[in-house]
Amino acid sequence: MKKIMSLAIALTVLASPMAISTVRADETVGHKMDKAADKTADAADSTMSDAKTAGKKGKRHMKKHVRDAKGDHNVAKDAGDKMSDVKDDVSNSAHKATH
Repeated sequence: MKKIMSLAIALTVLASPMAISTVRADETVGHKMDKAADKTADAADSTMSDAKTAGKKGKRHMKKHVRDAKGDHNVAKDAGDKMSDVKDDVSNSAHKATH
């Protein structure tokens, strides 16, 4: 009889709203952790995108300096480099906006 009463009390406690709300609270914490992980991944992706764009622009900038040092002042290549910089900036901004 004592075992049956203990079992009944245990089932009553487990079925109480407090026990159910504890589970929901855990799910909420898990959901918040998932959202935080997603934000961290997005920030890392954005940082990598910025670094990649900066690397491309830096490489073009150095090529221009090398051309200038050689005395090869090519306006068309300089304009092309500037257009590529703008294209990369636009592409990077679009990438960030969609992620």
